[in-house]
Amino acid sequence: MSDNTLANHIQNALLVEGNDLMRSVAASQLRELGVQDVVAVGRIAAARERLERERYDLVMCSREFAGREESGQDLLDELRRAQLLPPDTVFVMVAAGATYQDVADAGEASIDGFLVRPYTTESLKRRLREAINRRRLLSPIFTALHDGEPGKAFSRALARFQSGESHAVYCGRLAAEMLLRFYRPDDAETLFRRIAANHTAAWPLLGVARAQSAAGKLTDAQETIELLRQSLPRNSDIGADAHELLGQILIEHGELNAALGHALLATEITPGCVIRAQIAGTLSFYLESPEQSIQHLERTCRLGSRSRLFNPLTWVLLAFARLGQGDAKALNAAQLGLVACVERRGDDETLSFMIRAVQALQLRAHRNHTAATELVRELSLLAEQDRFDLEAANVLLSLWALTPAEEWPADQRARIAQGLGLRLGVSKTATELMCLATGDQPEVVEALRVAQQQIVQFGQRGVQRAAGREPAGALAQLLEQAETTRNAKLFELASLGLTRHAARFTDAAQLAELTERAAQGLRLHAKAVSHIGGIQRAGRSAAGLPVRGWNHDASIKAMLPTMDLSSAAPANPTPLLPA
Repeated sequence: MSDNTLANHIQNALLVEGNDLMRSVAASQLRELGVQDVVAVGRIAAARERLERERYDLVMCSREFAGREESGQDLLDELRRAQLLPPDTVFVMVAAGATYQDVADAGEASIDGFLVRPYTTESLKRRLREAINRRRLLSPIFTALHDGEPGKAFSRALARFQSGESHAVYCGRLAAEMLLRFYRPDDAETLFRRIAANHTAAWPLLGVARAQSAAGKLTDAQETIELLRQSLPRNSDIGADAHELLGQILIEHGELNAALGHALLATEITPGCVIRAQIAGTLSFYLESPEQSIQHLERTCRLGSRSRLFNPLTWVLLAFARLGQGDAKALNAAQLGLVACVERRGDDETLSFMIRAVQALQLRAHRNHTAATELVRELSLLAEQDRFDLEAANVLLSLWALTPAEEWPADQRARIAQGLGLRLGVSKTATELMCLATGDQPEVVEALRVAQQQIVQFGQRGVQRAAGREPAGALAQLLEQAETTRNAKLFELASLGLTRHAARFTDAAQLAELTERAAQGLRLHAKAVSHIGGIQRAGRSAAGLPVRGWNHDASIKAMLPTMDLSSAAPANPTPLLPA
């Protein structure tokens, strides 16, 4: 491949290097190789912002940033989890030193090339050629993804894995990730185990745990990670992934204190990761560790308040925490931070609600209690709206906790809380977080817990009756309860029941009508199942490989061919990148 060919594939590049001299030298090397449009930045935050709004053919990033919290690995992790790397962008990591395993593991993540300093222009050219060749070999897979044909992409990835050709392990991992996105966790677990049998890295077993978690086998997933952690170096990046994943599983169990412990360890290992700092700060806030929450929430704002990965809820929680310390100036900073979010993202109902919530806190800080209570009551009228999610509910409940009973009777709040509990109580964890936000309001806590018990009873009764003689009537009733409460978990159970018992329906038109109603309910309310503001993020998965180019809104598992995993292992797995 000539330099001209190289320049044809890489026309613009983002160079991320903290050392001024090294940044200048690297930019010159890229231009010497024909890359004329080189944007060079010295900070991870600046790179993150660039990558969120602009597209580059090449990202060349230093792993180490002396004297900074962030690292190039932190940037890669954020881009990987937020799906911000286009499928045709080449990512090359530059490091001061690396083991052979570092290089091999890098290739199985999102890195297309790995360079160790000092390197020559010729070494850089060779790595870029290898990266482009890798993209060429895998282009049939990425092209199918880009063209909206994930079933075809899966077949090609699985075939290359089974053949044992170059990049086979990467393709096996890619196929397993697609199975998870197709809601086929048992098949994904099988494939991850096949990879683990021929590969000594830690990520296949983390994949097994992720698949077990997706299948609802939370105890099995927890045991898999605990067993793996015994062999992981304490401060490794894969160790941070293990802590984050274990924390998410504990959140699913409702074990929030234990989850916080793992969140703190994950952010300690990767201090430059915005989302992990956010998780640690949010959990600390709800578990009433004000000093700890302020530390991590402020770090989140410092690292990434301008990033799309940043959740504006961070400013609101920080305002609550600072109000408890009597820091009125911090409330003004939070308000300005939210206004800046509006300027960057555009106004929406969620941001407008958060701004008004902080205004209520400011009124409290200035002892204008009557006006504060009136504003809180106005905000409470929004609780019935479909778009009023768990994140907004927790903010509202926290505002109620600061509102004296003599200013607004508790029984009136409890009636609103019952509606919130029925709609948003999709799990033990969701209800527990609302109760933690509520604080010392026993009537409100009781209303939330009773509502969640009702949802559990509706779900259990519907599932049991659907397994009996009258699945159509049972699932129709379950769907009616879902539509009345607008509870996403009930919609999910109804949808699963309709799929499971479809063959037992005698009326095809009724089945089609119920299925469409369940799908509409999920489309409208599904965020409540997968997204808990500041703690769980829809679409994010610790230790997950990005399926770059993937774009779909719902399960499309029917598009996948039948899998035969009996021989789904490459005969001779080869490293993805040269040493």
